[in-house]
Amino acid sequence: MKLLKRRKFVNRKKRILYLSLFFLLLFITIGYAYLSTTLSINGNTTIAANTWDIHFANLSISSGSVTATTPAAIQSNTTSINYSAELSMPGDFYEFSVDVVNAGTIGGKISLVNIQGISSAAEPYLEYSIKFTNGNLVQVDDLLNPGASKRIVVRVGYKEDLNSLPEDDIELDLIFNVTYSQTNEEEITTDTIIQQLKTENSSCFTKYEGQVTDQVGQTVMASNVYFNNCVDKRNIIFNNMCWQMIRTTETGGIKMIYNGEAVNGKCEGTRGTHKGIVQINDTNQVLNSSYLYGSSFTYDINTNEFTLTDVEAATWSDSTYEDLIGKYTCRSVNNSCTTLYYIGGYYSNTTAYSSSYIIDDVGYSLIGKSSFNSNSSSPAMVGYMFNRVTDTGNGIDDLISAVDVNKYNSSIKGIIDNWYAKNLSSKTYVLEDTVYCNDRSLDEFSNLDFGDFLFRGMNTNGVMDCVNITDQFAVSNNSAKLTYPVAIFTMGEINNISYDIPVYIEGQSWWSITPAYFNKTAQNHQIGEWRTNVDENGGIRPAISLAPTTRILSGTGLETDPWIADE
Repeated sequence: MKLLKRRKFVNRKKRILYLSLFFLLLFITIGYAYLSTTLSINGNTTIAANTWDIHFANLSISSGSVTATTPAAIQSNTTSINYSAELSMPGDFYEFSVDVVNAGTIGGKISLVNIQGISSAAEPYLEYSIKFTNGNLVQVDDLLNPGASKRIVVRVGYKEDLNSLPEDDIELDLIFNVTYSQTNEEEITTDTIIQQLKTENSSCFTKYEGQVTDQVGQTVMASNVYFNNCVDKRNIIFNNMCWQMIRTTETGGIKMIYNGEAVNGKCEGTRGTHKGIVQINDTNQVLNSSYLYGSSFTYDINTNEFTLTDVEAATWSDSTYEDLIGKYTCRSVNNSCTTLYYIGGYYSNTTAYSSSYIIDDVGYSLIGKSSFNSNSSSPAMVGYMFNRVTDTGNGIDDLISAVDVNKYNSSIKGIIDNWYAKNLSSKTYVLEDTVYCNDRSLDEFSNLDFGDFLFRGMNTNGVMDCVNITDQFAVSNNSAKLTYPVAIFTMGEINNISYDIPVYIEGQSWWSITPAYFNKTAQNHQIGEWRTNVDENGGIRPAISLAPTTRILSGTGLETDPWIADE
């Protein structure tokens, strides 16, 4: 490359440094350490096609950079970047960011890093760095899995606060070469999301010592569960939504809580409101006419309208009510409306316990606001799913019966499921199926003579085992089967994190899945940290778990620089 010809700039008070930069960044060589294919002899032999493709993409110049004489640009081979710039004053800099993309089927690992062109004469005046966006240097053994990308930031600057300046212009030809070589399969699969985050943020993680039930029917002494107790470094963007990491699962996944849509790639606490499903009242609805009922619904936040799915016409009565509990209606012969009713239980032969919903503004950290369930007089209603639905309020069998105990959705589960179907169903393959514990086992100190049902989950102070199989909610558990791998956090999990974020956001409380107590005399049964009656309005913040093989592509976990999860 022909270097720029410069004039000498002389100031009577001081001389000014010019840096002429020819920057050949990341000349990526294709280095195969080995290639191994297993062939099965069964009459036909097929060798699967593999591709090697690591390249640059999506280059952008950082604001505040000096005007380059030759702006940074990805060359036609997509594996090199050239630019030229002049830095004339202390404090001047030129910076850009770019993705390193693995579009092939073979994993890559940096096997060589070579920096050339920083002379001893220039070093005292030069600030020069090539880092990933999480702040880590680009270095040997960094992995780039198939289908993944990492964003790097390149910066060269004229130092400030110098005691002296160079007498003459300094010309630099800076060359940064990186060689990516083929990885083996073990290197790809063992560099899990938790290993990555622990390596980069080890001081944030506190190991959990105790029993945990993260897989159905398996309560074990935890060996791989860590809670993230860094208030400022738990933000993750996944599916263009902000989440906050709470803990790892025993299988190595990342369990995290919803925290609103991302705005300009950030998760700041100034995002205001957005649209969600909001319970507007909690009333007993008379259903003595023939209405349309749906097993589920879709919704449109632009028109504020709900639409029933799997629709049938029916009339509520003593002989039909069991078929209608858990369904939705507009209380009309229409299948769409702006006020939707969820049928939660039997009140009389003409009336149902129900919750009514509209679409309205909610805080950014919530998907909506709702009661947990519509009936506060039955212990059955402490369930994320439940069985008996009469208003008797008598008999602990309503609560812990092992026969068909999880027949109906709670109203909050219905909202979460429909939100997931609308917003996250295409990402299910990235998530793991882990247990969400609705621990309805009774505390040993319960005084049942007085009708006080005290639940174990509120008295465990951070313990995370789940006693009953019918409380181990998971997609793979037929005794407590989730529709999707999404639910709500428990009080045990909340008690293991720093008591600030995410418990309090915008001054709004939100539901946990953990029962507190039920008193049949006061008809007061409650769930969660704030011990609110289950028929009262509260915030909804779903929880999901990223699969163990998920990678963090970039970011530092800050609100302004969230971790970006590979999808």
